[in-house]
Amino acid sequence: MTRRKNADPNVKRGKKSWVSGTKLRFLQSHNDAWVSATKEGPNTAAVFYSNVSKLWIKKYGWHFDYKTDLDEDMPDPSLDALHDPEPEEAVDDDEAARRREYNEKMRKRIQSFYYRNNRSVSTADAAKEMVQILETAADANQRPPRRPQLLQYYSSLYYPHRIKATVDSEWAAMKKSSYSLEAEEQTKFVDFQNKVKRRFWENETQVFRDNLKKQLEMEHDARVQEFKAQQERIEKNGDSAEAYNLYVPLIPGIGLPTNSPLTLAAFRLLAQHSANSAMRLASNTG
Repeated sequence: MTRRKNADPNVKRGKKSWVSGTKLRFLQSHNDAWVSATKEGPNTAAVFYSNVSKLWIKKYGWHFDYKTDLDEDMPDPSLDALHDPEPEEAVDDDEAARRREYNEKMRKRIQSFYYRNNRSVSTADAAKEMVQILETAADANQRPPRRPQLLQYYSSLYYPHRIKATVDSEWAAMKKSSYSLEAEEQTKFVDFQNKVKRRFWENETQVFRDNLKKQLEMEHDARVQEFKAQQERIEKNGDSAEAYNLYVPLIPGIGLPTNSPLTLAAFRLLAQHSANSAMRLASNTG
């Protein structure tokens, strides 16, 4: 059977790769930089993945469907474009969250592509890089809970039902007002939104604000106590399910199947670092 034109040799027959056409050319154009970055170590490799993800977004735009392709290719953004200021645009909290999610998912897919595209790279070296990425992420996940700002906490509870309608109506009114077109251009939606939130907060009674602050402190203290209790349990029993399950939510970030040689090699290193069983970790992640 003849091989399909432009088929990715690293993908099993019957499974179509998302990397083809302009996407394949774009990612392969940075392959030499990937080789250099991985030789320098995990930290440099992590910066590489972040930079290529930024260049991807500059070329294809936010929320581009990675399963499709451009109708006509366009010049790739240069590395200098990484230092260009971001265009000013009104981005609300929901859109900012969607963009973070899109960036994280594309970064994982891009990382997976380079692992698959460079299978001749030492499995041991690649596994070491993966372990450091996972352990860094695990350390970040194990930091004590941060206390949210009081205005942020207030907004999380009351914005949808008490504040949002006013924000939307006043923003729409400002956009319709002919004399405030210049002000609108100078005002970002997020700044406008925060201004209204603060106005609502300042209009609350002092008793309400004091009670909400006490509620915030109480909830934060409870999260901190639970965090400390979890750390104590893990320190007492480093081979427990709770201990090695710290890595389970992070495994999708590897971008490879759980039973691939590279992933299993990383599991073995994780077992050495944390005194957990790599085989049990693999079996518990499916």
